Amino acid sequence: MLMKGLFPVAWLLLELFHASVHAACQNLAKLDQTYYASGTVIKFLHDVTEGDCEFGCLVNSLCRSATYHKVWKTCWLNPELRSEGSGPEWVSFSKPYGCVCDMEVNYGQYMSGGTDIRAFYVNSGDDCSVECSKEEKCIAATYRNSDKMCWLHSAVKQKGQGDEWTTYVKEGHCRYTSNAAIVG
Repeated sequence: MLMKGLFPVAWLLLELFHASVHAACQNLAKLDQTYYASGTVIKFLHDVTEGDCEFGCLVNSLCRSATYHKVWKTCWLNPELRSEGSGPEWVSFSKPYGCVCDMEVNYGQYMSGGTDIRAFYVNSGDDCSVECSKEEKCIAATYRNSDKMCWLHSAVKQKGQGDEWTTYVKEGHCRYTSNAAIVG
């Protein structure tokens, strides 16, 4: 079992592979001499570079901000933006907008028999598509129009057909947009 605290470089390589498979967004906002204080920490990374810290947040779907200490070579990944402080040894990163991916839309089709991340109600098929695009592990989503139910899939085994169904499949091109919010 990989111990993230003991092997940060191996963990980051695993996250790099994960990002290439799921086509993560490419840029974070950077604030020199700034840190985010208090609140929840998703992951704590020690003995890493500034670039490792930024990348760690970039590929983590729950990460909204990260703080790096240059002297301690330490990184904190956070699920939200937090109160700010300042100092010359600090750097912070944030995801300023939502990450969305281009989705192939298939009307009259559903997917089943694989692994679901979660199922929930949404207002529209477009909302279902956006939720999949923001979820790192989601490769496809199925939307049922009759009750507005959305399923996010990390694996799919079979497809079926029916008028009330729509599927959304990630095509691989993802980017930040001001029209979507980060889920955290």
